[in-house]
Amino acid sequence: MKRLAFFLGFFLLLLPQLEAQMTYYTTGGSTRFRTAPLYRSEHSGIEEVVDRIEQVLGFDHDYTFYKLLGARNAYAAYKNGQRVLAFDIEFLEQLNQRTKWCAIYIIAHEVGHQYYDHPMHYSGSNHKIELEADYFAAYVLAKLGASLESTEAAMWQIGTQYDTRTHPSRNRRIASIRQGWYDGRNN
Repeated sequence: MKRLAFFLGFFLLLLPQLEAQMTYYTTGGSTRFRTAPLYRSEHSGIEEVVDRIEQVLGFDHDYTFYKLLGARNAYAAYKNGQRVLAFDIEFLEQLNQRTKWCAIYIIAHEVGHQYYDHPMHYSGSNHKIELEADYFAAYVLAKLGASLESTEAAMWQIGTQYDTRTHPSRNRRIASIRQGWYDGRNN
């Protein structure tokens, strides 16, 4: 009991310092995410995947990485003049239960938003930019050697049957993914 009280007290002393490292970020509209810096030393593998994507396609951007806390989401943004990529790591791990390509697809999708400078030109998501990022991610996965089935796997898990205000339906997104994958395979 004394140990528990000690650790609880210690945690409460550290809480203000931990909270100081967390930020809240709003993407377009009213969506608000709780974030914390994501360090390479955390070995999430995200930075390595981004490096590989850039290597395969021959470009190089500097990013600031964040982890989303309990968001079941990912986003690309500009913050204080820097390119930001943020991911809910637990969400990526859940998606990866089907195939490792699911997380790589989500990472590539967000890199696609940065590649096309979507965060610079748009506030929030819309169908056009989501389909462009889907195309980009599929193109990348084809270049990395993923099968079409593996490339589509994430969308089958997260896509919706109908269009939403911000994202197209799963079927529209799969069509964009297929086009990107075939173009990536053939170029």
